[in-house]
Amino acid sequence: MRRTIDYYRSIIRSFNQRKSAREGESILLSRFTQSAKECSGGDDKLARQVADKLLGSPPATAVPLAKQKRSNLVRLRRFLSAIPRSVGRRRKRIKQATPIEAAKTNFIEISIDEVEALVSSAFSPHRSYSENIARLQRYRVAAPSDVPADPASREYREYQLRLYERLSGQSYDPPKTERANGLTLADALKNPFPYATQDAAVVGTYLAAVGHVVGVIGRRPASRILEFGSGWGHTTLALARSGYRVTAIDIEPMFIDLIDTLAAREGCVIETHCAPFEDFPNSGGGFDVILFFECFHHCFDHAALLPKLRSSLNPGGRILLCSEPIGAETVPYPWGIRLDGHSLWAIRTHGWMELGFKEDYIVQLFVNGGFRLTKHQCAFAGEAGIIFEFEMQREDCGGNPSR
Repeated sequence: MRRTIDYYRSIIRSFNQRKSAREGESILLSRFTQSAKECSGGDDKLARQVADKLLGSPPATAVPLAKQKRSNLVRLRRFLSAIPRSVGRRRKRIKQATPIEAAKTNFIEISIDEVEALVSSAFSPHRSYSENIARLQRYRVAAPSDVPADPASREYREYQLRLYERLSGQSYDPPKTERANGLTLADALKNPFPYATQDAAVVGTYLAAVGHVVGVIGRRPASRILEFGSGWGHTTLALARSGYRVTAIDIEPMFIDLIDTLAAREGCVIETHCAPFEDFPNSGGGFDVILFFECFHHCFDHAALLPKLRSSLNPGGRILLCSEPIGAETVPYPWGIRLDGHSLWAIRTHGWMELGFKEDYIVQLFVNGGFRLTKHQCAFAGEAGIIFEFEMQREDCGGNPSR
């Protein structure tokens, strides 16, 4: 990318410093022809096609440019817009994608067949965790065009499962696929996430998000909290040590053992259950808050889960979706498999279900279920600091469902 940027700057400098219009045209033509040939993989024919697109005529007839009196900026913009469309069709391997293509689209589209190549080279010990993730996020699988229209239909659900199977190479079975493969309790105690990344930026953002969750819960009275996907136990322990009665549920037995061990070490009382989302034990409800922190996107049957969550809440209880992939650009459909590079890596490497949601879809789902939305943002944590707080409305309540 730096090489490409330097090249564009050299073109601008050549015009600013030229002694005559004819000399400037000569410099531009020479450098443009060299770059077009380089970007086209040494293909002279493709280079001429790119030149024709830019100049409207073969490169050898560039003299009329002075008479046309076009601005330098217009020429440069046409140069940038011409190359990616020509070159992009020729790039079949990930490593051949040009900096110009990446700069124009902010991502490089790959096919499902190329996911394995992306995953195999995803993480390098010579880059930081943040740099590895940023590199992954340059890529994504092209959005499919044959997705069923109704997001609540059986056809839509089956389509997403087939897409998952193609990306992961296996059938979806939560007790087997939603596991922390190869991670032992000793490893988790000694070197837990986010500290295992050895990346201060990741640690800072994560801790800020955890603190934001505790702060939002504490804005209103609450005593009993049900946390799904408790994982490493950072939010679980923080809430328990803050005086709340916490029930933690996770599908991974090792994470349950981890929380039990940490709770005993800290002198906290935490009720734990090893179960998938859909089969959590609902012992009479009575919860003030149900918390999902970086885990709701693993719940494939989220719509079917919502009525059970509602029945587990006290009147006026709240459901918090924290640090979840919810937004306009997250997925190209109302809900479903995320197609960005980082999600592709998680699906292919671990077999995890990685869903994303359009905001209007998820809000409408909860509003139809009798909830009202309040959004909270932690500026320091960025997108990880967004909390969707859904408050249960009484049957006889009216008014605006969101605020």
